[in-house]
Amino acid sequence: MSTDAQLYTLFRACPHLFFELAGLPSPGPCEMKQVTVKAIARTMDGLITPRDPRLPLTLLECQFQTVPFIYDRLVIEMASVRMEQPKRAVQGYILFPVRRMDPRTEPWQRVITAIYLDEALARLPQHHPLCILFAPLQERSQAALEKAAPALYKRLRQTRLLDKAHREMFLTLFVDFLYQRFKSKTPQEFTAMITNFGAIEKSRLSQGFIRMGQQEGRQEGRQEGRQEGRQEGRQSGMIEMILELLRKALGTVSAAEQRRIQKLPHDTLVSLGLAAGSMKQPADLKRWLTKH
Repeated sequence: MSTDAQLYTLFRACPHLFFELAGLPSPGPCEMKQVTVKAIARTMDGLITPRDPRLPLTLLECQFQTVPFIYDRLVIEMASVRMEQPKRAVQGYILFPVRRMDPRTEPWQRVITAIYLDEALARLPQHHPLCILFAPLQERSQAALEKAAPALYKRLRQTRLLDKAHREMFLTLFVDFLYQRFKSKTPQEFTAMITNFGAIEKSRLSQGFIRMGQQEGRQEGRQEGRQEGRQEGRQSGMIEMILELLRKALGTVSAAEQRRIQKLPHDTLVSLGLAAGSMKQPADLKRWLTKH
């Protein structure tokens, strides 16, 4: 599953939740940004900066894919940030889905702390929004997940531990995690599943899935028995949905940007769909496409 982009979306909006997940003391008011370090010409997705200048900077890597040299890379980034901001201490964390994915690279694991999502969630109360959000990643049985999903979605929608804006983001991420678990379903089948949730129309990504499902339903007769055409139709529907979200957010999308978006792989398109909701001006899309 492709989850790194969604995790960065979550922690940029709610950086305090990383410290809560990791069982670390809260640094108080802080922000998490994507930054470029000139010394190594590298963009880092997660630099958390506390408002209190006496507190250390935190570099966070969300690593849900196998990368043998992740420790080496983070050490270089930490040293580079330290050179640019010599008055601030720097600490590094890597978030892995499970302990077995940690390459435990010496000597760097002595200066970098590994956090394992499954173990961190087990320490939180079951009603915590993070436990509900990550349920699609933690439940091994698809049948059990499909049965539990409506109740989980309802609990997220009704929680008082999130404000309105953050609740909407959690709901959108939850639906995306579900979609990645049920990729074998067509958009029409997935739509039939999530429409049982209630109030699903409030999620922008969910609206897109519903439109894709409706579109596939109209085309089903022509596509029956043609797997290749089915996949192309699914990709086309996703692109149409994302372009619509971008036009609503930005007003316009240039022809060059549309061509670039049409060439993106599916998982990157899903990440763009999530990012679209937070884009405010055309420059935001330009920066996103430059990175991806």
